[in-house]
Amino acid sequence: MPDGAFTSMMDRHGFIPINHAIPKWFPVLAGDVYNQAGEPIAGYQRIWRDDTGDTLALHSSDYNLVPYEQNFGLFDDAIMRSGLDTTDMRVATDMSHNGGRVFRQYLFPGHTKEVGKGDPVALRIIMFDSYDGTYSFRGTAGFFRFVCANTCVIGDTAIDVRAKHTSNFSERSSRLIEAVVKAAVSFDKEIERMQRWAGTHISLANARELLNLMPQGNDTLRDTLFADFATKHGDNGTAWDLYNVLTSWATHTGARANIAQVRAQREDRVLALTNKNAWKDLCDA
Repeated sequence: MPDGAFTSMMDRHGFIPINHAIPKWFPVLAGDVYNQAGEPIAGYQRIWRDDTGDTLALHSSDYNLVPYEQNFGLFDDAIMRSGLDTTDMRVATDMSHNGGRVFRQYLFPGHTKEVGKGDPVALRIIMFDSYDGTYSFRGTAGFFRFVCANTCVIGDTAIDVRAKHTSNFSERSSRLIEAVVKAAVSFDKEIERMQRWAGTHISLANARELLNLMPQGNDTLRDTLFADFATKHGDNGTAWDLYNVLTSWATHTGARANIAQVRAQREDRVLALTNKNAWKDLCDA
């Protein structure tokens, strides 16, 4: 299975991984935590990179270290057994916080639908894991828009593949397969919603009203997003146009560090906005 390779197929489909550096797996170990006297501290363990010696996290002794590649190997196998169309599937991996957090996205060109004429959108699954305790091994459905390379997560809830770092995780492969299939079903339903957005007019007043509800928003952000929508679409825009202003902001962050983390947080904020009643009343009617 290709992993983050920039092949001609990725170029053809316009798929842009989060980080062009394409990080590699690294060896990680767990061991004792010591006090100033050099004695082990009971009940705690240190997780560190064996290649650099950098500490990634301190955990209780109950934490079971599961290397990223082991969890993702199980998920990759689940995809291949799920019945999804994996034709030309591409995988891209990125990390943040010195490898303490990982983000891995799967693009399925075989599951592509059009929202508007000449506007294809493909199924995307983004997975999370961490050594620093930020994430359990979990994932969510999403999409990739070929026209502009925008991405976002979709649906009311994350795909339920959450699993703490426990020793029996390998026994849960059936749950992973179910989660992959659920992602495809969620994608199909969400595309129907987006197709309605493409035909729903949004006035400038409507756009301002919705942008004012952006989670963790501020005046500068709201004004920037509104200006983008107004400049591109004036008073003739649609809910789909407004959504793509939001996904462009989420995808193309301009962040200099921990880009994958910033993008994931922004995508969650866009999802939260589109799940608000005000958005549904104006855009889903």
